Amino acid sequence: MVDGPAIDFSGSGQLSVAAERVVEPEMTLYILDPTLIQAPTSLTAVLSDGHPNTQVVFRIDGTVVYQTNTDGDGQLQPTSIPVPESVGAAGSHTLSATQVGSKTSSATFTLAKGPQLMPRVIGVDAEPVSIPGSNQASVQKWVLQDLMPGGIGSYILPVNPSTMSQPHFERVLSARHSTATTGQFHITGGGPAPVEWSFEGYCPTQEMHDKLLQFRDLNRRFYLIDHRKRAWKVTFISVDLRARLRQMGMNGVYTDWGHDYTVEALVYDQNPAVLP
Repeated sequence: MVDGPAIDFSGSGQLSVAAERVVEPEMTLYILDPTLIQAPTSLTAVLSDGHPNTQVVFRIDGTVVYQTNTDGDGQLQPTSIPVPESVGAAGSHTLSATQVGSKTSSATFTLAKGPQLMPRVIGVDAEPVSIPGSNQASVQKWVLQDLMPGGIGSYILPVNPSTMSQPHFERVLSARHSTATTGQFHITGGGPAPVEWSFEGYCPTQEMHDKLLQFRDLNRRFYLIDHRKRAWKVTFISVDLRARLRQMGMNGVYTDWGHDYTVEALVYDQNPAVLP
């Protein structure tokens, strides 16, 4: 835009013409696809009325994500701008474009979902460890053991279960006949599948009651070390606690925390580690 000449009617009686003043247009930024699903992704932007052949810095919510140069007309044809995970929270975001000389413009876009978390590599399981005090009066006590840093740790059951089922493992096999009418069956085998396991017994204390429920609520595998020092990798499917009437506890004091219990579990390995 160009302003017309300014005429000065000064007291001197002479006319003077001021210099013409050129007003630059504002830079315009337009996002072609303002509604996106999830980061990491990219959006397509168009820029006009910028300085020609000049660097443009693109920011999302203040974070630099891309840099490029305008063409000889001060424009950018449809350009792909990355939207990284670090600025990809769900909701509305602002894309801004900046050039030297205070040329700026901005536009908004939205992300429907937060960023998809990348898979996290999980290391090998920690080896089970023997717990001092689990062998009492020639009886090997059962131990529940969560070795994850910051986890529950190890808990020695004061009373071993009275009965248990024996984990029965089967091979996972499938058979498929060949296409020939006189062909043979092809047998393939898969990895071992988890099997169900149950045990039941008596729970004499509130501590054992609470620990059984705490291990039931874990969202990961843990070790169960039985009376033969076999460390099974398990998760608890259910813990059924059935309260008894008030009775005298193991310390000679009456208690309301006596329960009969049944635990349903999944066992993940056919060859448990045996502790020394």
